[in-house]
Amino acid sequence: IIPSEISKLKNLEQLWLFCNEISYISLKIEKLIKLNTLSLDCNQILTIPKQFFNLINLKKLYLSNNKIKSIPEEIHKLI
Repeated sequence: IIPSEISKLKNLEQLWLFCNEISYISLKIEKLIKLNTLSLDCNQILTIPKQFFNLINLKKLYLSNNKIKSIPEEIHKLI
């Protein structure tokens, strides 16, 4: 689990959490408004919360090798 306290890191631009057996993305991740790179590949993530797509500065997203079954329609917000 990515702890909700991560939301306090308002100036964080890159977050690399690959290969950590993470299964849940905290809804508080949307508070990381400066985040431009997020690597969550090789984890155990099942779903992507809709709040995730409010990361308007996100340019690089790595989610390969997870257990994601479907991608929310809101993904178009990242384009």
